[in-house]
Amino acid sequence: MSEAETPTPPPAADARPTQAEAGTSPSSADLPSANLPSANLDELRRKLREQFSGLGEQVDAMQSKLAADLAQATAQARAVIEKEIATVKEQYPDAFGRLHELRDVGEEGWGVLRTRLERLAGDLEKALGGFATALSDAVKNQSPGPAPTAPSTEGSPATGAPADGAGDSAAAPSDTDKPAASS
Repeated sequence: MSEAETPTPPPAADARPTQAEAGTSPSSADLPSANLPSANLDELRRKLREQFSGLGEQVDAMQSKLAADLAQATAQARAVIEKEIATVKEQYPDAFGRLHELRDVGEEGWGVLRTRLERLAGDLEKALGGFATALSDAVKNQSPGPAPTAPSTEGSPATGAPADGAGDSAAAPSDTDKPAASS
């Protein structure tokens, strides 16, 4: 079947009647043309852009109003708090003097504590470095134990040991007998 031969489905029960079915004559603007769908889309796009632009302007206006209200509320709160602080300072001058003194002592105490903690951290770093060095030296100096050796002939130049046993390792002091370096 071709497109012209395809049967059209019956209109749905809730479908709106067209102008021809309603008995009205279509106007010249309603006549189908090639540019009609794109003209409608362009018109819809223009209207949407205008609405979005209007919404953007409203949001900007609300943001600026909110920022102004927030600034005003902040200024009012600051003024009220400063007024209350001034009142309290007048009522309790000795207490405020003591408060400033305690604050100064506290700042001085933090400075001393910080200095001592930095010194302690440096001492710990040095001690750990010395311990790591001593441990490394001890591991390097420790003999790995009896190593398997190939059968040797007496006086063999490969081993470098004299045939009479004068170079016996039992007679020479080993590295494990030496005391470890201390820091």
